[in-house]
Formats: sequence, structure tokens, C-alpha cells
Amino acid sequence: MDARRAIGIEHHGLVKGWGRFTIGRRRGNRTRFTWTERLRFPWWMGGPVGALAAKPILRRVWRRNLATLKQIVEAPPVTSAG
Repeated sequence: MDARRAIGIEHHGLVKGWGRFTIGRRRGNRTRFTWTERLRFPWWMGGPVGALAAKPILRRVWRRNLATLKQIVEAPPVTSAG
């Protein structure tokens, strides 16, 4: 993993797994930002079936989170008064 283009995370809670955010090549004035994640649900949360059921919910949560991040990143710089 290229430290200048990606950051990773490991999940050690009830749900285990890993995630990675990657910044891709620029095309004009746009940059590709990718999120990848693998999660393992414990048996008492349904294991693979629980993961499958949670997938659309987690997808909506992450899309909302990434849309918020996009707004923050693309916001005009704040200037200090003075």
C-alpha cells in the first residue's frame, strides 16, 4: 500500500475486518477516491448471512459519510477575519 495514496484500518470490535481508502490518479481537475472494506460478522450476528443483510444498510451509511466528506473537501477555504 502506497502511504501517499492510501490509508488502511483494521476492525477489532464485534465485527472484525479491514478497510482502505485510496486516492487514485487525477483526471483533469478530478481525483478518484475509493473505499474498500471487508467485514466478518460473528455467528451470533448471523455470520455471512448477517453480513449480507447488513450490506445495503452499510452501503447507505458510507455513501452518506462519503458525500459529507466530499462537501468538506470541496468547500471553499475559510479565511480569518482580521
